[in-house]
Amino acid sequence: GGGDDAPILIAKPKSARPDVLPDVSEVGLPPMRPPGEMSRAELQAAIETLLERRELAPDYTTAAKCTLLIRHLDDFRRRRDDVRELLLASELNHAMLIEQKKVVERRIAELKTQIVDELERKRQAMQADDLRLARQCGIVIAAKERELDEQADAFRALG
Repeated sequence: GGGDDAPILIAKPKSARPDVLPDVSEVGLPPMRPPGEMSRAELQAAIETLLERRELAPDYTTAAKCTLLIRHLDDFRRRRDDVRELLLASELNHAMLIEQKKVVERRIAELKTQIVDELERKRQAMQADDLRLARQCGIVIAAKERELDEQADAFRALG
């Protein structure tokens, strides 16, 4: 297996810490700001510069160092994207949650009104000795009360 330093290419970048300045002087580039302070566009530009530098690397070691720096910065860019996606997703979820709660609240209010109306119909049916109608009202009330329970559970689940 020859004694060349191939493993450098496989080496994983140390977890990309925002306060760690990438040492680009080793690959002949001017100093860079810490990746944590760079905008996404700056990170992208730095990655592209390093890709060019790697293409033109005078030797294997320089190319390998460029690869590590590229991974380091790319790690950052990806993580920043993930965070942004998460924030967008959570804002969207929050908005949808609020909307969903409103829908459930409206349904709960409707059901309560309908139950009160049905109870009144049942009372009148009982007074008029209309047992068939009274029984029907009872069935409707039971169904609406079940749905009311489900909606109340849904409302609680939405936080």
